[in-house]
Amino acid sequence: ERERIVVQRVAPGAVPVASATVETTTTATGAPVLVYPESQPGPCPPMQCPSPDLACLTTITGWRTDLGNAQRLADRHAGRIYWLTDSQSWLVWDGRRYRRDSGELVMQAAQETVTSIYLEAANCEDSSERVKLAAYATSCEREGKLRASISLARAQSSVMAKSDQFDIEPHLLNVLNGTLNLSTGEMQPHNTADRLTRLVACDYNPDAACPTWDWFLDRIMDGNTDLIEYLRRAVGYSLTGSTQEHCLFMLHGTGANGKSTFTETLCDLFGEYAMHTQFSTWAASDRGEATHEVAALAGARLVVSNEAE
Repeated sequence: ERERIVVQRVAPGAVPVASATVETTTTATGAPVLVYPESQPGPCPPMQCPSPDLACLTTITGWRTDLGNAQRLADRHAGRIYWLTDSQSWLVWDGRRYRRDSGELVMQAAQETVTSIYLEAANCEDSSERVKLAAYATSCEREGKLRASISLARAQSSVMAKSDQFDIEPHLLNVLNGTLNLSTGEMQPHNTADRLTRLVACDYNPDAACPTWDWFLDRIMDGNTDLIEYLRRAVGYSLTGSTQEHCLFMLHGTGANGKSTFTETLCDLFGEYAMHTQFSTWAASDRGEATHEVAALAGARLVVSNEAE
């Protein structure tokens, strides 16, 4: 038994951006296999959305499998979900940055993808096919089918990535109202192309005043304007992801002189760019390789360790 299947990807309201026609037949076990005509010896090349901000509709008449749903999920959310093959975790775009997801956000994406199958059904000209596809969409709302599509989507090339492909630009700082270019001082809209995974949980306002902070610095530095200016440069440098200065800042002194207040305030300000670690993290390793503690600091810009003996 052979059935002709038209596979095409189209953007809503637009003509197909690519298509291919193949045939299927069944093996002795009843499993369907694709049979390509001689003029087309293999699968058509990957077809991409014309714009990462334009949701693609994958119309697969007859492709009603978990793998088909995984492809739908990868197509509709291309550029918005990534499976990190090295850390075995999902990143999902939340409008400001790629957020590490324990499963809830990618499940929402899978649910949205299943509801889109009803749109595929609505676009079917053949009434019997329309009914079948709508029925298939209903069957895909089961939890098992949703989880299967997520699991298989991990192997889709459009969503596979590695951790070192994110947070690459050291002079981009992500804040609530956009992304600040620390090299130019210019603000730009949040953009998936920047591939940022961290966020400072406040707006950037270049005209903001901080009289309490200024008073605090003046008090703990005993009015030494040179030291205050040095601290400002140190904090500004720490906002970047640059390590070209090869420097480590150490605060020392007796108790109750503002060290903890200073570092904890910075950690609150830096938000997801800040981390804490034990001072022993910086101890030399006899094995000459990074420890798990050091590896866990990847992407952090401010790391605070307290109370070195």
